[in-house]
Amino acid sequence: MNREQIKYIAIIAMTFNHAAHALMTPGTLLFETMENIGYITAMVMAYFLVEGFHYTRSVRKYAVRLLIFAALSQLPYMKSQGYEQLNMLFTVLIGLGILCAMQAEAGGNIERSGSNTAGAVSPAGSIRWKIVCAGLILMSFVCDWGVLFPVTVMYLEKSRGDRQRQLRVYLIIAAVFVLLNTSTFYQEEGALFAASLLRGAFSSIGILAAAALVLFVYNGQTEQKYRRFHKWFFYIYYPLHLAILWGIKVLLA
Repeated sequence: MNREQIKYIAIIAMTFNHAAHALMTPGTLLFETMENIGYITAMVMAYFLVEGFHYTRSVRKYAVRLLIFAALSQLPYMKSQGYEQLNMLFTVLIGLGILCAMQAEAGGNIERSGSNTAGAVSPAGSIRWKIVCAGLILMSFVCDWGVLFPVTVMYLEKSRGDRQRQLRVYLIIAAVFVLLNTSTFYQEEGALFAASLLRGAFSSIGILAAAALVLFVYNGQTEQKYRRFHKWFFYIYYPLHLAILWGIKVLLA
């Protein structure tokens, strides 16, 4: 499958997740199934953010697009999902910032991300960019998929070109996700530990499915037809579907 086909799978999965949070009762099997399927999206986005960073013509324009659509999406996101945190596009923007910092640390040209030009970086400069990465990760605490997404982006970049290492990244993130969710189910919902562990393991299916899609199903190609349509559809769909869910939620209320 090419990049656009996998992205369409990801946005369908995202819609399941957001529809569940907007319209369904938490805790039911259907709710958790739709929620967990939706976790495909963030991990697919992390992979293609890393890939796209190395091929985009202008990182600055990429960042501006993300910022504009993140801002447009924020109110529909809060109203439809019931969250006060920043939406996923802000998290993706933070991930992009981390990639820029990593590029700068390596002595590369941030604006022309595909450039192989690199220069010597002083130890002080290297430390400075590491601090920037750490600061961006801390900023992500107020975002959807905070910390996990930017850390995934960072280590996918470090292991870029090595499928086995990238698979390990996904497996570690899935394991962390299981532990976090198992702890939440056990402590906050008072479920039995075995039941909490089972639900925690079930929550990782989206992450594992994303790993399978990008590492074993993705053919490395892009869709050549209607490229402009695909590009803008992915940006526009995010605030649009959240606004529609918000409207449905209001009507049902």
